[in-house]
Amino acid sequence: MSLLQNGAAESVNLADKDGKIPLHLAAISRYEWRGRRIVGLLLKNGAAKSVNFVDMDCKTPLHLA
Repeated sequence: MSLLQNGAAESVNLADKDGKIPLHLAAISRYEWRGRRIVGLLLKNGAAKSVNFVDMDCKTPLHLA
């Protein structure tokens, strides 16, 4: 979260080895309030165009939410 706050917004759409982007990871957060806060921050910083991004399991962040 601090990376986004310090200008690293280009990383909001980078996938990990499983094809998950930060929106996927925020959607599966164990702490609902934290996940919602992170999703909001990601969306404000350019992740909105990636809501339909499919990971290696053919899941979008919305599937996991």
